[in-house]
Amino acid sequence: MSHHKKFYLILILLIAGVILLLIIKIKEARSIVTNYVETPIVNSTATYIPIFPADPTFGNPGAKLWIVLFADLGCKRCGEITYAITKFIRENPEKARLIWKDTPQMTLLSTGNLPAHLAAYCAYEQGQFFPFVNLVMTDKNNLKESGLNKVAQSLNLDINKWQICRTATTTQNKIAESMALAKSLGVVELPAIFVNNKKINLMDDINIEELLNKFTTVSTQ
Repeated sequence: MSHHKKFYLILILLIAGVILLLIIKIKEARSIVTNYVETPIVNSTATYIPIFPADPTFGNPGAKLWIVLFADLGCKRCGEITYAITKFIRENPEKARLIWKDTPQMTLLSTGNLPAHLAAYCAYEQGQFFPFVNLVMTDKNNLKESGLNKVAQSLNLDINKWQICRTATTTQNKIAESMALAKSLGVVELPAIFVNNKKINLMDDINIEELLNKFTTVSTQ
């Protein structure tokens, strides 16, 4: 047999082998069954979340609907969700209560928005937590020192008292406590929301106000 014929024979055998292997792989792929599991909006299991006296709250302390929010002041989605929840409570003041948990995202090289969270907590000490938070979250420039001071002045805070509070050990411990709680609960994405201790899985198109309305309807039945 000539060299050319041997070459073509080997080539044909190789092509046949590749085709056979491809057919086998296609059959294997067709035999794979994919089970689609839809993530529920509300987790079925409840998670115990301790509420401390120093936690900033908004709404009716006696409400049946309790909303715990873990958030970072520099997180855009956190700002949107905070606004939506506080709006819902303003429109339904007897139905719900919001409990805020500070969760500033930090790295080995940066304290992130920790200074803003310390500042917000000290505004809470003067009864202006949510007005302070809402102003800070509407403009990223307000996360800077000059912006924080501007917000504090606009709310007529006692600036000297506010500044002293920001460096106090008790203030730093309060933020650290919330951060440790978030870590223990496995909170990795912000914002994280728990309604009556059940985690809400925030889809991109979720309407939090509509969801809270459904919760209040169920709780009053």
